[in-house]
Amino acid sequence: MNFQFSSRHSFSKSFSLSSNQLNSWQKVVLTIFLVLFFALVGMVLAWYGLFRGRLVFSSTFFKIVEPVPVFLSAISFQKIPILEVWKESVWLGKEATEILTQKKDQPDFMTWLLEEYDSKPGLNHTKIILEQAEKSVLRKMFFSSSSEVLSEAGDFLDFIVLLEQEKKADKKYLVLFQNSDELRATGGFMGSYGVLDFSRSDFWRIQIRDIYDPSGVSVTKESPLGHDQYLSDGVGMKLHDANWSPDFSASAQDILWFFENIQNDTQCYDGVIAVNFSSVEKFLTILGDIYLADEKSWVKANDISEMLRSTRKDFFPGNKEKVQKLSSLQSAIWLRVSNLSSKEVKGLVNEFFKEASWKEIQAFSKNDLLQKEFGQLEIAGDLYSYNEDESFIFPVESNVGINKANAWVQRSLYGEKQGSLIRLKTLFTNVATFTERPDLNLENKSYLVAPHMGYVNYYRFVTSKNLQVVSVMVGDEVLTEWDTEKFIGSNGQEYFQIGFLVTVLESVQREVTIDFSVTGDWNDKVILQKQSGVDYQSIPDFMTLVGSSKDAVQ
Repeated sequence: MNFQFSSRHSFSKSFSLSSNQLNSWQKVVLTIFLVLFFALVGMVLAWYGLFRGRLVFSSTFFKIVEPVPVFLSAISFQKIPILEVWKESVWLGKEATEILTQKKDQPDFMTWLLEEYDSKPGLNHTKIILEQAEKSVLRKMFFSSSSEVLSEAGDFLDFIVLLEQEKKADKKYLVLFQNSDELRATGGFMGSYGVLDFSRSDFWRIQIRDIYDPSGVSVTKESPLGHDQYLSDGVGMKLHDANWSPDFSASAQDILWFFENIQNDTQCYDGVIAVNFSSVEKFLTILGDIYLADEKSWVKANDISEMLRSTRKDFFPGNKEKVQKLSSLQSAIWLRVSNLSSKEVKGLVNEFFKEASWKEIQAFSKNDLLQKEFGQLEIAGDLYSYNEDESFIFPVESNVGINKANAWVQRSLYGEKQGSLIRLKTLFTNVATFTERPDLNLENKSYLVAPHMGYVNYYRFVTSKNLQVVSVMVGDEVLTEWDTEKFIGSNGQEYFQIGFLVTVLESVQREVTIDFSVTGDWNDKVILQKQSGVDYQSIPDFMTLVGSSKDAVQ
């Protein structure tokens, strides 16, 4: 016992430091260490309180902690990334606490947040966090898997900043809702639309409208190649089919032209934003079940499209049911978002950027500088600007069968290249059965629908000018002719396009094989652009994928 006591006493004496034993430098170091330690602990407690909804507790600790990173940032001349992340995180945490505190006094929190709250400082501080986090040594050492999320978050923030600028300028954007179940060149049939009018205080409350209403009174223009044979019925192109060009800028300008030429109701917009309904479904999958008041039921994301289709037979020009259902869906989403807990917000944001589904958005602006920035964010939807020594291929599908068959169609791309020859194969699999065939609504003559779920696809290939088509085979049939044309893209480059019809009936597989020959100097690089609204189960290894949500390969 005496030996143990003596040992412990000696050990304690050896490692204990009294104030008399510490020199001045040691005291400074110890003080700095303790300040940093307690500041970090306070930071953790502050965020913990915020996520648990203990706002007074959280606010107190953020205010206590704040001077430490601000001082360290100042003496380091803002050169240390992790200190900048710390400082900006404290600012955002403090701001979030104040916002949530005010939430209790706001009967319509989302309206107040979007209309009254000045989001510019928050956007700027968040941007600094993302930029500094990319440079942080600790992130590279311990959080390398978050690089993609940080990059996507940064791009999305840039997009929000651009919209914030448009808001200040009172701009007005046409918002298209494209249904990828009825696939078209820019992502899907644009059955509905809305107006994002930044001059209005309630700009975020987008009124959903039926595209057939303005289309019914719009002018008609000459049908482009393919549309003239399979969709025009000999009367030309109307507004509802105006997204026929795979170059989104070209389609957007066509759509704006139609709206600007409606007799007695001229409508002018500063740009176009297209959103695929499949992207909305992905977001709802992350968001979770939502309650539709009109339906008096909870609905899952993958049931919403089916719910809208189930009553689609009653939709026709002038009918308000589709608009009412989409408006009800919009209100339900806003209600769900405004009532998310802090933990749910954190999970939602992480999954949202991880999925990168927002990159399915396509945006066009009449402002050339803004349009260039959309291109840098990869949401302009323009054709890829190829180099002279590259080969570029863009498969483009358009459902001309007047049905929603794309919901059941799977596709895979295979290929090979040998010398100057490139072979690309597309395997279409239609998993629909006869039971999926829609019921004909004989009472509603205005509602047109094919009495089947066969996929009738006007299949186009847009290529660089150094590619020549050698042969085309659909199934066992070798085609002897197809549509061809040359055109200039919105980027000023020349492209070549061919098109032909491919049908894939229910429970059938069909393969399309096209052989290309490369002319001129070639660096052996093949660029493949992905169409918005299309997912491939596989692509050839030798091809580099670009385009809308380019990582969306199942």
